[in-house]
Amino acid sequence: MSRPFRSDRDRPKGRHEFRRAKPGQASMTFGVSQSYRGMRLDRYLACRFPGYSRSFLQSLVKEGRVLVDGRAPKPSAPVGPGNEITVNLPEGAPREPEDLDLDVVYRDDFILAINKQPGLVVHPARGHRTGTVLQGLLHLFRDEAARDPTFHVGAVHRLDRGTSGLLLCAWDGPTRAFLQSQFERREVKKAYLAIVHGKPAWDEIDLDAPVGADPEAPKGQAVGGLASRPARTRFVRLGSGGGYSLVRAEPYTGRLHQIRVHLAHLGHPIVGDTLYGGRTVEAMPDDRQADDGAPAGAIERPALHSSELTFVHPGTGELTTLAAPMWEDMREFVERCGLSDASGDGVA
Repeated sequence: MSRPFRSDRDRPKGRHEFRRAKPGQASMTFGVSQSYRGMRLDRYLACRFPGYSRSFLQSLVKEGRVLVDGRAPKPSAPVGPGNEITVNLPEGAPREPEDLDLDVVYRDDFILAINKQPGLVVHPARGHRTGTVLQGLLHLFRDEAARDPTFHVGAVHRLDRGTSGLLLCAWDGPTRAFLQSQFERREVKKAYLAIVHGKPAWDEIDLDAPVGADPEAPKGQAVGGLASRPARTRFVRLGSGGGYSLVRAEPYTGRLHQIRVHLAHLGHPIVGDTLYGGRTVEAMPDDRQADDGAPAGAIERPALHSSELTFVHPGTGELTTLAAPMWEDMREFVERCGLSDASGDGVA
């Protein structure tokens, strides 16, 4: 179990730091572990640096900023143990503060937690230069930044653009690295709420099914896909009604799109998750119902919400749980369908 850091001397080193810099001024070199054997270079980089889009990482490879054993490869080149990869970091674009009305659910001298609204990307990337959580944080704490040029706050992990819920942030580098090390070692307990199609035959199930890249869907993952890695999720059905169910998901591992892929594999894709077989639900007047009998309510994004995070607090060393309520679109749908609401807020 992680312990709180007391000085820069014992702060953990973040393996996935990927800061942009001026060309030629910063680069990083690392080896490839056994678990990534045979994976495409661009997919490997996406796993190694989850805060950046795959298209952005592909552009780095095409521009010759990524070298494998000293040579410039194609994005599709396979990598494996023994390969040495060097990434030359590009110059970062200016990041202007934007008022995005971020919902802060917890704050102390070490950490900050927001209830991320659906539709927000966490970090700027190609195609998402503006309207990101980072720029919202810059606006939210613009006064602090003006008083102190060294002021910094940044996200510790990431959530998909369509996923809402708890996003943990840190006030400085040592705190961020300390928390990231817990995520990497799978010491952070996560809980999500998802609205799915149909009524599962199970009340509770523990699914152990490896997840890898889907060869038939460039942006998707699949159970048993390419370069699959172990993936395990516990699901609990909280309630059903109108052809839908509310499910609590507790991932033991952290694979890309893990919860979405596992629920689709079980035959109950997430409502609004069109990538994995889910359907969007259009809004209708309150006195009407959909063909399947479900009350009307719009769900136009994957109905997935990060509801709880449990971790060792970097300042106190105590096990801390943060929680955040569902956003309005999911909450309204749950209420109209008569499903159980297991969301919460605050600290436990």
